[in-house]
Amino acid sequence: MQEASAEENGFPVGEGFATSSLLVLPYGGNGIGVWLSGRIYVGLSDTADSDFSGVGLIDARLSPEDLKQANDIHRQLCKAVVEKPASDLGDAGSQFSYSVTCMRNGKLESHRGRLNELPRNLAFLLDDYRRKSLKDYANRGPAIVKLDVAALDVQREADKLAVSVKFINSGRYPIMMGSPDSWSSQWQDRLRVEGKNTDDATRWSVELAGLPLANKDEFPDENIVVAAGTSVTFRFLAVPDMKIKRGTYRMNALAVTGISGDGVVSTMGRVNFHSDHSKPATVTFDHDYPSTPEERENFEAQKREAMSSQPFYPGSTFIEEGYYRAVSDSGQRSRFVNRFYRNDPVPEVKNMVDGHGQPLHGKHLGWTWEAEPPADVYAFETQCKPGKVCPRTGHWFARIEWDMTTYPPEYDDSLGEIIHCRQGQPMPASRKASGQVRDDVRWEWIGV
Repeated sequence: MQEASAEENGFPVGEGFATSSLLVLPYGGNGIGVWLSGRIYVGLSDTADSDFSGVGLIDARLSPEDLKQANDIHRQLCKAVVEKPASDLGDAGSQFSYSVTCMRNGKLESHRGRLNELPRNLAFLLDDYRRKSLKDYANRGPAIVKLDVAALDVQREADKLAVSVKFINSGRYPIMMGSPDSWSSQWQDRLRVEGKNTDDATRWSVELAGLPLANKDEFPDENIVVAAGTSVTFRFLAVPDMKIKRGTYRMNALAVTGISGDGVVSTMGRVNFHSDHSKPATVTFDHDYPSTPEERENFEAQKREAMSSQPFYPGSTFIEEGYYRAVSDSGQRSRFVNRFYRNDPVPEVKNMVDGHGQPLHGKHLGWTWEAEPPADVYAFETQCKPGKVCPRTGHWFARIEWDMTTYPPEYDDSLGEIIHCRQGQPMPASRKASGQVRDDVRWEWIGV
């Protein structure tokens, strides 16, 4: 058994083998490096579904039993790469790679390949050793590479939530990562902060990857180096994916991105990890979010964008209460919105016009979510008389009451007048209507 007496770029020098997953997109892959000196490197790049917090490279010592098995695997690998016996695994194992360093004629030789190129018994033996080592040695040695994430704080600011997230490098080497405002959905990068209510376990979250940095002046470059033993804190203004009721929440974070660096850090690649669930930040909301008209506008704008690609069609039911707009595959959108309740059957779109007054047409007519319902279940926020207080910010269309004895009521929409009014302001009189008709004008909300 040869002792590793030197290191090169952070790796021990000597006989040994390594194996890891090749399925590294988008969440990274875990692997091990084993040396016959008795050392094992455990590379943990994908830990989101494990108890291990952060990602890292663990430097541990093999138990006598595991070292004995490592010597046996190494012997078989060194033999297989020379003799190249036939394998009957097909594609099974092709998603895992292996490498082996063997001593021949006093010199170290390296070979690499995929598990399905090895004899069946050896491939299974190597894969089982990888799985067992990842489980047994993740916490048995110092982390020579270690990156953690933590949700620091959440505060109300500018009608949104100011969210602070910290990345901590507690390893021995600098780590390079892209600035989170440059993270891309194309690569499925994620930076999510989640709150869990301490009383009833209700949850909400914010997705931060790709959002502008509120403290961009601290990070002008697209690439950021987190030196060993240091940390960086990013601050964002974001809108939650769910309404937040007043209460206390435990905050945790999840990150999916790519990291790089010199030597052993270069083995990390794509990483997928969570904060330390045993040490969450705690945030208390004194009142609900959204509570103000401006907060509601921000919340609805984000939700409207998220649900714009999810039309509801006849034959299904609405999953939540709200105001919905009729849409067509022709690109038309109805001028007016309708209020529906959770579990209401989705009706057919009939006798509706678009913003230009043209009938909706197309092969697929459905409904998309447009706005939140009023807090009072009996309130109606989409119609208002001139002189009354505007109940909802947005654009309003002038309609002349024609026959209120029918259901639905009949209106004359020929004025074609549209105004913008903010919640709380007095609703103005029509500028186009005159005489007695002016008193019959009713404003109808048509969207933001």
